[in-house]
Amino acid sequence: MDHTTSSKRCRRMLFKRQLVRSEGPDSSQCDPAQKPPVKKSRASAQQEVKVRLCWHGHVPYHTHHKDGVLICDDFLAGHCLLGEECQQHHTPRPYHWQLRQTLTRDWVNVSELGQKHLEALFCNPDKTDITLSCENAGEQEDLVQRQHSAFSKLDLNTLIPQNNWSYNKVRRLATTSNTDLNPHFLTKWNLYWQELGKWKLYKEPVVSQLEAAFEKGMWNQAFMLDGNLYNVDLKKYTQRNIKTNFIREVRRRPQLISDTELWPLIKTLPLEESKKQPVVSGPDPLKPSKRRLPPTWVPGHPRKEVFTQIPVLKSGVAYACIHNLFHSSLSKSEAIILDIYQIQNMHLWTKYTIQKKFMSRGLSSAEMSQLELPLFHGTTEEAVQSICKNNFDPRVSGQKHGSNYGQGTYFAKNASCSARFAIESKSGLSYMFLAMVLVGKSAVGEQSFRRPPPLEPDSPTSDLYNSCVDKKQQPQMFVIFDSCQCYPYFLIHYKKLTDTVNVF
Repeated sequence: MDHTTSSKRCRRMLFKRQLVRSEGPDSSQCDPAQKPPVKKSRASAQQEVKVRLCWHGHVPYHTHHKDGVLICDDFLAGHCLLGEECQQHHTPRPYHWQLRQTLTRDWVNVSELGQKHLEALFCNPDKTDITLSCENAGEQEDLVQRQHSAFSKLDLNTLIPQNNWSYNKVRRLATTSNTDLNPHFLTKWNLYWQELGKWKLYKEPVVSQLEAAFEKGMWNQAFMLDGNLYNVDLKKYTQRNIKTNFIREVRRRPQLISDTELWPLIKTLPLEESKKQPVVSGPDPLKPSKRRLPPTWVPGHPRKEVFTQIPVLKSGVAYACIHNLFHSSLSKSEAIILDIYQIQNMHLWTKYTIQKKFMSRGLSSAEMSQLELPLFHGTTEEAVQSICKNNFDPRVSGQKHGSNYGQGTYFAKNASCSARFAIESKSGLSYMFLAMVLVGKSAVGEQSFRRPPPLEPDSPTSDLYNSCVDKKQQPQMFVIFDSCQCYPYFLIHYKKLTDTVNVF
């Protein structure tokens, strides 16, 4: 089914809705469970949907109170013709988390950040119990919060809060996992079985058999594996060996998909406010370029300031490249990127390009390809502005985290390594730079080094290595002793994912 077929289906539904409106429903053919109360007018029913309608940017969203309703794939594709009359959910993403208030039984949306945080934890099969926090609830929740705890344990297998809380149920709205109904935005599930405390993925063809059984609402599904017959209880989430009666726990969790992966596919993510300020878009900023300025540099900035932090457009190529490099070592279940900023400091960039030109003299093509690397540097909130203005300063190295490979500025190939030095702020944010670094020729460093060692130890006029590393083969850490060899290219604001989710 392509988008054209999907649109035709939407038009047919709209035509039927208009037909019912003009002719009136045939009460003899109505399902009593589906029939609205006699005293409730169409206008009041319409109002119920509008009460649940919320706006984010220019995209209207709505959800329905009853369970068992899917998220509309036509809406995600940007062409649901039914609008707020659609009987399916209209949400920003192919998933959506809500809480049910104990007193009113109304479903309340989890915050934007809470959506991503909760989804990341739910997709992790190692997570069973987490904590939900209402400490950031608005004023309308104050009275309720005085009578209930601000925190609640949540069992991710049942989605039932476990203590006296102002919300008694959690639900995850989603698209279908049936490829015949939704080939574009289907929910993809991972199925695991437990062995020695570790969760192992089922492989084909077993995973397809089990998923088809889940989709049909079956109670049990048998399968053969390595000559053994097993039966999976799809309600209790257990696997039993028919011969030995040995039982293992089974877990079904969705595949985690980030907003960066969704941007090219769907049309409903919250719009970015880019009219009031410039944004960084354009090509991959990490590819080698012969331009005087980076390919994503925004002209005219900074103006009067020494430097400018310019937001990187979340739907752009530049954001995706940085996002993917960051998460290549730091799992999406461990951290969420909130914002990325490009640092434009003409003074520092000029010094960097002059140094790059100097270090490029006489290098072969192979050596040129190894001259410059994008590397990570974790830091504190207090140090961010100083680095953007004055650059990384090798003279203050080792004051907080030691200097095992030399007394310079440390950079890492992997974000997971730099994350150890990105001290969380009081607001719960962490900060990491993605810098361009002229590593050049490297030598294994030592704690006493205040500069790189000479290329020719016996020659008093020998040139020096350009940097130090933690190891000669496949180094992960680089130490720079001259600030001209590095430039704070991008600043990443991110949140480390704990087992406590602020839902508002």
